[in-house]
Amino acid sequence: MSVRGPVEERRRRFARVVSVVLWLFALGSALGAVQVGRALWSGKVWVNYRGEIITATEMWRELVFFAVVAIVCAPLAWYWQRFWRRPL
Repeated sequence: MSVRGPVEERRRRFARVVSVVLWLFALGSALGAVQVGRALWSGKVWVNYRGEIITATEMWRELVFFAVVAIVCAPLAWYWQRFWRRPL
């Protein structure tokens, strides 16, 4: 028997890692979308780290980006999670 284990066990380990990483991306993107949404609807003027004003168009772009990443990563993470939990 090899040290790494059978092929199926390595596949499950890989699926588990992929699932965790995708869930982290989905959660981080959802939190980013919430933060950008709150900033967008606050009505305040926001600046970046260089002191340049961030326009509403840029904020909308960021909001859509974070939302799309969260929407894409969550089902992928769910799929990979189901893959590593299915019975042998």
